[in-house]
Amino acid sequence: MMDLTKREQEALEAILVLFDRLKYSPTVREIGEEMGLASTSTTFRYIERLEAKGYIERRESSPRALRVLRRA
Repeated sequence: MMDLTKREQEALEAILVLFDRLKYSPTVREIGEEMGLASTSTTFRYIERLEAKGYIERRESSPRALRVLRRA
């Protein structure tokens, strides 16, 4: 597994915080808001990077289909 950049780490932390708060998988928009990002496109890129590095898994058929595989 690869190391995370600072912003990727922030994205993973945002996902974990939202999981704890919401009790279910957050949407891209919710993750972006937690990170202070206005762009869902930028947020989605962080999600893609986390998935490529093996930190999360997502199912494309649902907007709330994130699963954390490991913590940084």
